[in-house]
Amino acid sequence: MIDGTYPPLDTLKPVADDVWIVDGPPIRFGPPLLRMPFSTRMTLVRLAGGLFVHSPTPLSDALRAQIATIGTPRWIISPNRIHYWWIPDWHKAFPDAAVYCGEAQFAPDDPARHTRLNPTVIFEVLSKSTEGYDRGVKFGSYRQIPSLKGYVLVSQTSAHVEVNQPSADGTWILRDIKGLEATLSVPGINVTVPLAEIYDRVTFPAHLSLMEP
Repeated sequence: MIDGTYPPLDTLKPVADDVWIVDGPPIRFGPPLLRMPFSTRMTLVRLAGGLFVHSPTPLSDALRAQIATIGTPRWIISPNRIHYWWIPDWHKAFPDAAVYCGEAQFAPDDPARHTRLNPTVIFEVLSKSTEGYDRGVKFGSYRQIPSLKGYVLVSQTSAHVEVNQPSADGTWILRDIKGLEATLSVPGINVTVPLAEIYDRVTFPAHLSLMEP
């Protein structure tokens, strides 16, 4: 170890079958006058559905090219605040990956671990058959989740995203994001995504887009 690092940095290092680590640069963490250096290390595990990424380090172009040779990140995990530093860069690079910040909590009666109890943000793609339920009963239930920082509704009929997020007094505020030139700021995870990327390769039927309010 030299100066708190374990070179070579930003390089995949196999440690077992389908398991790699990547050592990153040190970061300084702690109260303003007591910040201490911490080494950083990422772990990647290749699963049947893609790569499980734990505690991401900086995503350089060279590292991204190496990762492409072993798979595609599908789950990006940040177990606590010290691991949040590069989450936005990874989420921007791999928008289809699920991002989990903090320790995941699941329903005790859900052995398959499909029901997350402490999500940070929830996305719903609206459809004609379920839109009323998504806006009403479901949204009412979601508002009771203490960890939730945003509820994002994505239209299928035009480039239109609705962002619901709680304010300091506990009320929820709605932001309308419209048009392919607009950008979505995802609450709670410090990520921005152009609507042009969300609706990439989507063609809106003219008769449906005219119905969008």
